[in-house]
This record gives sequence, C-alpha cells and structure tokens, in this order.
Amino acid sequence: MVNTENNLKDRFFRAVVLGELGSIQEVSPDTTGMVVRLKAFKHYFRDIKTQYVSSFMPAATFEPGQFTPSHTRFLFRVDKGVYLIHSDVLVAYMRSMLEAGELGEGGVSDIGAQQQGDNESSIKEAAVCYWV
Repeated sequence: MVNTENNLKDRFFRAVVLGELGSIQEVSPDTTGMVVRLKAFKHYFRDIKTQYVSSFMPAATFEPGQFTPSHTRFLFRVDKGVYLIHSDVLVAYMRSMLEAGELGEGGVSDIGAQQQGDNESSIKEAAVCYWV
C-alpha cells in the first residue's frame, strides 16, 4: 500500500504516475522507460528549501553492477542529470495506487479494471497506456 505520509519518495512516484514529472524515452537501442531529468525534478519540488531535493536522485541511484531495486535504490543514471526509473518499482507503485483507489479519475483505473488478474504485463500495459 502507498504510504499516506507526504515524503519525497512518495511525492516523486505519485508525480511520475500521474504524468506530472518525467517522460517515456528511449535511452538506448534496447531500453525505453520512464526518464526524469534532475533539473525538472528540482523545479517540480521547488517547495522543498533544503539540499535534500538536490541529493535525492543521486542518492537513489544504483551502485555499479547492481540491478535489483531496493527501498532506497531505484534509479539508473543514464547521463549527467538524467535518470531512468527501474520499471519494477514503478509498476509496484502504480499497482499499490490502483489497489488503494488513488487513481479513480482518468484512464488508468479504467484500463486496470479491464485487465483483470494479478499479472505484471497487464499492469505495465496499463502504465504505458496511461503515459502515452
């Protein structure tokens, strides 16, 4: 379930899922995913006046050779100031928002309702349909 507190990680994922932050981009010939630029991140969270907003994305980046997400590591740095969100983490967050009924308006909940079953590809399809 999605945390109800307004911590930066929850706010970040909520903004991405709702299409307010980030975009789907091809980052290499074989990888397309949700990309967030540090500059856009800082602008979106300009209400946070501490340095935490500047260190959040770099701190959430995978260590070299690591590919399994954790609660603190869920971003790949693809270029200076450009980060790719690990798709499994994004799918899990979207699933929890759907289950909590937090996406009641718009296309996602309707698509999710049509995609009955507990199937990862259905959720990923719903996510892609929502963002496109």
